[in-house]
Amino acid sequence: MSKIAFLGEEKLSLMFKNFGIDIFTVQNREEVIKKINEVIKMNYEIILITEENAGNLGDFLEKRTETFPVIFVLPSSCYSGFGINLISNVVEKAVGINILSKEKSQ
Repeated sequence: MSKIAFLGEEKLSLMFKNFGIDIFTVQNREEVIKKINEVIKMNYEIILITEENAGNLGDFLEKRTETFPVIFVLPSSCYSGFGINLISNVVEKAVGINILSKEKSQ
């Protein structure tokens, strides 16, 4: 079974803990970056992080070139579109065009 970690607010952590996911509470950008690096060294394969926390890490997440761990950005109550934009940018780099764009080509 894959090792899965959740990085986020304590109020959400109970839900993930019930599914056997390891919980790491974080409050700010510095804690998030520090904890992500720690979790990566602990050989987690999947890291779940709330959009609220990931929004502060755009540069850090976009510069990652490693395949594992996979970092999933979960939408939160303060949805900003960061998670979708991050996925869109990764897909565009891989495919060469933005296949997720809703804009119609002319």
